[in-house]
Amino acid sequence: MVTVREFQVQTTPRLTVWKGTTASLPCGLPYTPYRVQWVDESSGKVVANYTDGIFHLPSGGSGRYSMEEDFSLTISEVSVLDEGTLTCEVFAYDSKSWRNSTELTVNAHGSHPSFDRCQGDKHCTIEVNSREFQLSCTVRGAKPDVTMSLTATGNSYATLLPKLFKGRGDGTRDQTIYANVSISSESSSEKFTCSAHGEAVQGIANATITVNLKSGSGGLSVGAIIGIIAITLIVLMSLVGFLVFKLMMKKRDDGHKRGRYQFLTSFKGILSVVTATI
Repeated sequence: MVTVREFQVQTTPRLTVWKGTTASLPCGLPYTPYRVQWVDESSGKVVANYTDGIFHLPSGGSGRYSMEEDFSLTISEVSVLDEGTLTCEVFAYDSKSWRNSTELTVNAHGSHPSFDRCQGDKHCTIEVNSREFQLSCTVRGAKPDVTMSLTATGNSYATLLPKLFKGRGDGTRDQTIYANVSISSESSSEKFTCSAHGEAVQGIANATITVNLKSGSGGLSVGAIIGIIAITLIVLMSLVGFLVFKLMMKKRDDGHKRGRYQFLTSFKGILSVVTATI
């Protein structure tokens, strides 16, 4: 029987890889052991095994797991569902054992952001019937999460609502932002930009949508309505002033008193017409 001295199993404490790539988890040993096994701590299963010179077929990963001659564990076509704690356990002939672990994290590149009204295209043009409407923009299949924003290029504005997350079966998730949008009364067309920031989109990614207001839609703006009211009042007051002036200058044969009475009666009538018009 061979007596084995104490040693430390050399593993990488934390390893981050991207979905679809190949992950290599080292297990460094000072000499050839009797048995080595890799264990998936989340399930307790042995996913790769070496015993007394023989590398056994892995029992997990649908054929994507393999143990190399240096006892490192290789996982091909890594998925987010592969992430977790994987432990390399080493056994000596005298039944002594040593172990050390690697915390595997798997990230995934998400799609470019796209407005849901664009059906996946990064740039599109739509028409709306009203100056006020809602836009939504989605990044699909990302991990980790990204930071998203929505801006207008002109005087229009967008009010962001809480972000919505939707998990996917592959361990990633979709992220959608919603915004209540208003096109400026000074414009009949506006461009909006959806931006995503983060590793999952490789830094920054944008999508744009051009929104055109349909002809005759949206009605008059508040400023236009106020302007029309102001002009109407000025015209009415000018008309009243003119009529008052004419009545004051008019002479009646039946005397000053009768003329004054007629003026007051007429003036009251004019005021009632103006009030009814407003």
